[in-house]
Amino acid sequence: MTVSRPEPDSESNEAPGEGIEVLRSLPLNPSLEAIEKEARHLLHDVRRGDPAAIARWYSLDSEARAAQPRTADIQYLIAREYGFRSWQCLKDRLNKDQWPK
Repeated sequence: MTVSRPEPDSESNEAPGEGIEVLRSLPLNPSLEAIEKEARHLLHDVRRGDPAAIARWYSLDSEARAAQPRTADIQYLIAREYGFRSWQCLKDRLNKDQWPK
């Protein structure tokens, strides 16, 4: 079953950018802790040479091959895969969704 993430507020900077391809949806009950853990694992996998992780890393930018990824690079990659402009936008969305209005 595929569950799509909630639509961001249109006036918010949390909205995915135009032209940003959403490669996957957030889990049904996403948590910042889980997404941060995913970033740590992906960074570890890229650094140890895992082919699937490296392919994800290279998908970010053709120049990615020239540098060793930093935590911020991997966080940005994950945010983009979920359709957000930046890691901060993704964090803001997750923090917003955790508190009832």
